[in-house]
Amino acid sequence: MLLAEAFVLLALDTDGTMARGTSNQPSAALGVTGALITELARDGHVDLADGRIRLTGRIPTHPLLFQTLENL
Repeated sequence: MLLAEAFVLLALDTDGTMARGTSNQPSAALGVTGALITELARDGHVDLADGRIRLTGRIPTHPLLFQTLENL
């Protein structure tokens, strides 16, 4: 399970609606984006040195990470 997937699950109730206290969807989306970039950095697909995101040339196999990398 990706960090972003776990983050989304934490933000949802069991019926799929936003959990109580998670009424700010833009903040939740920002958290998911951060989790995806963290995952890419952790796995060596991007480098975050000097406050910039640089692609390393490594391609992730997970489709969600691949799409995130393509969007970067």
